[in-house]
Amino acid sequence: MTIRRVVPNLASQAQEESRDFYGLLGFEEVMNQGWIMTLASPSQPAAQVSFMTEDRTGPVIPDLSVEVEDVDAAYAAV
Repeated sequence: MTIRRVVPNLASQAQEESRDFYGLLGFEEVMNQGWIMTLASPSQPAAQVSFMTEDRTGPVIPDLSVEVEDVDAAYAAV
């Protein structure tokens, strides 16, 4: 199974403040759906962190998001 990227998900009600702080380190906002915002390094786009106020797809905020090459194979494995 090939892992493409792993993104930590941090529970936060302070997305703007988080974006401003991590922006000082060079991160830029690459996605914002209101309830989840992802920041990434412009020079290393796979270096990402997400901030979530809630998870609209499940009952809890996950600790990590893992992108795999074949989600069906990953689902079958677990």
